[in-house]
Amino acid sequence: MWRTFDYTTYFALYFNLYRIAKQRPDLVHDLDAAGYLDRAFSTARAYFEVPAAIRMEGGWSFTGWVYWQYTVGNFHEKYLLPLIAALEDEGRQADADALRGEWEKKVKYFIYDGVYAFASEMPVDSTAYESTYAAAKYALEHGLKPDTKLWFDRNRQTWFSHPVIEPKRHEEFLRLQHMANLACRGVLETNYWSLGSDFRGCGSASYTLSYMSQMGGWAVLDHALHYDPDPADHLRLGYASLLSSWALMNTGDAASGYGFWTPGAKHDGTAGWGFPAAQGRRGMESRNARSAARGVAGVRRD
Repeated sequence: MWRTFDYTTYFALYFNLYRIAKQRPDLVHDLDAAGYLDRAFSTARAYFEVPAAIRMEGGWSFTGWVYWQYTVGNFHEKYLLPLIAALEDEGRQADADALRGEWEKKVKYFIYDGVYAFASEMPVDSTAYESTYAAAKYALEHGLKPDTKLWFDRNRQTWFSHPVIEPKRHEEFLRLQHMANLACRGVLETNYWSLGSDFRGCGSASYTLSYMSQMGGWAVLDHALHYDPDPADHLRLGYASLLSSWALMNTGDAASGYGFWTPGAKHDGTAGWGFPAAQGRRGMESRNARSAARGVAGVRRD
């Protein structure tokens, strides 16, 4: 319950179920649109409230009170903004205001308080670039207001206050965020397992084409569409990121063995988790075999 990333996954899921139920109520059978919207809101509220009430004593990553909901990028956080808009559309203004207030704590932390806002669970990680871009765009489009004692960090015994708001810092943060994203992304290498992929650890020599390719790729594409005066290169890079993981699909017909990566009819339609560039096809096959033996979703039917 302390790991903030576990909440974002689910409020994104519930929000998309709300969208489906809103457009096609005949396709849902558990809850109606209002029910899924309430689950999305309640999970998002828990995301900000529950981890902050937990103190970790050693364990997986750190010791102390959990403030990752404010201080690091979590995947799918960009769903908070359409969720807030949906709550407003449905007449739940108080709930929308509550989430907006929490989100703005994070936006201000990224721009004004964080020493290094681009790390995530790991010091070298590409999870954050979706979230930091959403924060930068929000600050530019909605503006921020000065505050005093916005929230208290019990680890540092410090209040975060922002008595002066400087729009120029919002523009600079957007620029830094974009450059950091490009530095972690396959920009120069045009092979299919690098172009647009997220890079972590050993860069293009490590595994590529993970789910973070699409996350940071969305930021590259949106930046090209809204802020780049010469967008052609980054439009191509953004679309390459969004489409990159199709290279992991294992599919075919009987003549091709039902797939390039792991032949066999039972593997038709599966997808690998990532591409170990240093090992090539043999690495993909051995990784899938090890994952299957451990019962891990190294190859899964989607």
